[in-house]
Amino acid sequence: MILGLPAICLLIAASLGVPQDEAESAKLDRAWKTWMKFVDRGRLPPSTKNWQRRSAILPATMRLVPETHWSQYTRFHEAQDLVTLVVLRGSYADGQRILHLLCLRRPKRVDAARWFPGLQKHVARELDRADLHVGIQAALLDRLKEGAVAIRDRSEALSHSDPVLACVLLPLLGSFHGNRFRPVLEKYLASGDGSLILAAAEGLSRMGSGGSIEKVLQALPDVSTVARRRALVRILMELDALDDPAVKPDESETQGAEISEETAREAREQRDRRNKEQAAKEMRWLLRLYKEMDDLDDPRLKAPLIPLFRTWRSSTTVPRLIQELEDTIVISKRPRAPTALVFYQNELHETLINLTGTYVRRGDWSLWREFWNREGEDFILAKEPQRGNAKTSASGFFGLPVCGKRVLFILDISGSMSASTGGSGLKAFDEGRTRLARAKQELLSAVNGMSETSSFNVIFFSSDARRWLPGPRPANAKRKKALDTALGSILPGGGTGLLDALKLGMRGKIYPTTGRSKKSVDEIFVLSDGQPMRPTEFILESVAKWNVDRTAIINTVFLGVARLTSSTLDPLPLVAPAAFMKKLAEQNGGKFVAVD
Repeated sequence: MILGLPAICLLIAASLGVPQDEAESAKLDRAWKTWMKFVDRGRLPPSTKNWQRRSAILPATMRLVPETHWSQYTRFHEAQDLVTLVVLRGSYADGQRILHLLCLRRPKRVDAARWFPGLQKHVARELDRADLHVGIQAALLDRLKEGAVAIRDRSEALSHSDPVLACVLLPLLGSFHGNRFRPVLEKYLASGDGSLILAAAEGLSRMGSGGSIEKVLQALPDVSTVARRRALVRILMELDALDDPAVKPDESETQGAEISEETAREAREQRDRRNKEQAAKEMRWLLRLYKEMDDLDDPRLKAPLIPLFRTWRSSTTVPRLIQELEDTIVISKRPRAPTALVFYQNELHETLINLTGTYVRRGDWSLWREFWNREGEDFILAKEPQRGNAKTSASGFFGLPVCGKRVLFILDISGSMSASTGGSGLKAFDEGRTRLARAKQELLSAVNGMSETSSFNVIFFSSDARRWLPGPRPANAKRKKALDTALGSILPGGGTGLLDALKLGMRGKIYPTTGRSKKSVDEIFVLSDGQPMRPTEFILESVAKWNVDRTAIINTVFLGVARLTSSTLDPLPLVAPAAFMKKLAEQNGGKFVAVD
């Protein structure tokens, strides 16, 4: 499909439908057979001169893009369309064809490195469709079953003869037929292979199996890389959100006149019993985490686990983390102490502040022991901070409430921001103004509405990114006036280097290079009006790694023509850049708004 126009492609595909008659089905079969010869030989370049007239494989009537875009249509887009059409047809044989393509190893030809990984990613995305046909599902299940290998020394454990393929299929298994395949995924958790464990956990998350948290925790020691541990912790948090929450009072309990006293008492007893069961489960999970922390020496492997202590809150965690922090002081005095130790100390310090509600200056670690000696006997766990209950800024940013204490605004100043904002939905006085002028106005309004107890910073990006301040600074009157002056010299120009801006804004949390790491932000607002220079999937993956425990909420604002024009009253889907911005916000716990 044409890059940057997935919304158009899906819309046209829906209107065309799947080839139903035998003639069109036969055309698709012939096109697939011819095309596979190119793929098997590694001869599918991204573009070929005059190929549309002389050697097109897919008939023009079956392409999933408008005719007006055929000038940009390449051999690679043709390959993507063929995969999509075969998946939409959805027979068992089509599933086997797709699996054959998915199992292929990269061709030896040098030019294959440019297109083959992208093609296999497209296959994986198409298999992740919500409307995947039963025939395709059956083929995937049979292939997974054929390669399953029982592990002798591990009871009720499964591995796979093709781990790479299994890592693609196991997450998909979580989308099929509810909880039917939960036991299978739990068996792969016991495989001892970190990649299979992560794939099976992802499948359980998609399935909504919050009851599998204990099984995932049992597999945690077998995940021995930092990146996989961070990903597994993210999945554990998702599973925790799916687990049975503490029971809240029913509406019937508040309607005392309509129910008997005995019924209300039974409801309260049931609620208390469920709450106790939930507390007992969380304590079992914490005991596993404590043991894992005791068995590890590398702070890089311990650090990804710390956010779980903020999720499963317990007073027993506080003395253990204080002891852990004291141990890091001893390690830091050794020669060749690991550089990750500073980041680990900061994670422990922030978690202790979160659990105790007490502030201790960073670096004065001994004060935590003094606090516990003083307050330990009568210690009461602090309530979990609820960001979002109150606004930090009175005005908000494009209608989105500003709720963080340390807020970062990431502002697009690329050349396209010089376009007019005269679209629908804008106030009369905004007509004829540029997008950048509109963004500056909203930024100043949001910052001027912030209290002096909160901090902020701004990152401007075009082809590159730069901070306005070295880090978040208090929103006092002097700094607000300085921002107003600085915005007057900002002019649009260049490309849309969003990834560099996000990396710059979150760097203090991930790459501490000094003895005192910079304070991280807890809320980010991203404003842009165009397609980023880097692939959107790569940006989403990168941000997920940097923000694995959603340390920072990311809200997004798309300022531009967010929806395609239509002569009918039916709403059309968001265009590609706006859809990406929406996904970025959803992935990081934020909100999205599109301003036309």
